[in-house]
Amino acid sequence: MKRTGKAFLALFFTLILAVTCVAGTSAFARTELTYTRANQMARFTEEGYNNTIFGPITITEACFKKNTSDKGKAVYVVTLAGLDVFNTIQGGYNGFLDTQLAGQDLPGLYLYRIEEVMKKQIPKGANVMFYGHSLGGMVAQQLIAKKSIKDRYKVLYTVCFASPIIGGTKDREGTVVRFIDESDMVPNSSEESRLEAQGKFKNGDVVIREDGNWGLDALNAHNQSYALDTFKDYDVIGQKKGKASLTLDLDTRVFYKAQLLKLGRGND
Repeated sequence: MKRTGKAFLALFFTLILAVTCVAGTSAFARTELTYTRANQMARFTEEGYNNTIFGPITITEACFKKNTSDKGKAVYVVTLAGLDVFNTIQGGYNGFLDTQLAGQDLPGLYLYRIEEVMKKQIPKGANVMFYGHSLGGMVAQQLIAKKSIKDRYKVLYTVCFASPIIGGTKDREGTVVRFIDESDMVPNSSEESRLEAQGKFKNGDVVIREDGNWGLDALNAHNQSYALDTFKDYDVIGQKKGKASLTLDLDTRVFYKAQLLKLGRGND
């Protein structure tokens, strides 16, 4: 199919999604899943940890409603898994090197790969919501400060689970929400986050801290707390007892790899 044909189809399905979102029904039988809680979106994001079979990046078309009376708007939900040791061994971009680079707000291959697949699947001018765990949330914060992303998309929210502040003084598009378990050490690993914890730094981020009762078990607090009940009282954009929701069209969900070796079943 020619390039113009692909562009037309992308626009067509975007319009279909928009109409479906407002109307609340679809002319086609689709597999949809509505999430209202933050921990549900954490689980959805963590499906990117799949031993490189599918890949750490997913893009899904969805309908976002800020409350129950909202008519809704069409969005693309981009989820980003974090550091994956298994993927690193196989040449994955979401490894130790990219974690070090992101921690210093420097670009890595994972960042470039995410932007590449976004341009491939998400049409220009679309609404975007990012959800990232650990390194995924760090790179998401880098992306929303990039001119190329801000010029191409309308970023509504960037929701980070277990991620430190990255580029907190930059002009980042949309609202940044960061969920932090008190026993998790990773969210305090950047200089800005350490200063924030001491009350010496503050930007416009929405910061949500809860104690998941992990005590000194920082590893499991980082790996498990966010998808469990610690943050179940918060909606998908971090409002406590809020009514925001995402209805995800699972038929549109695409996994993307972020590695040099072409293994597994995700998209290249």
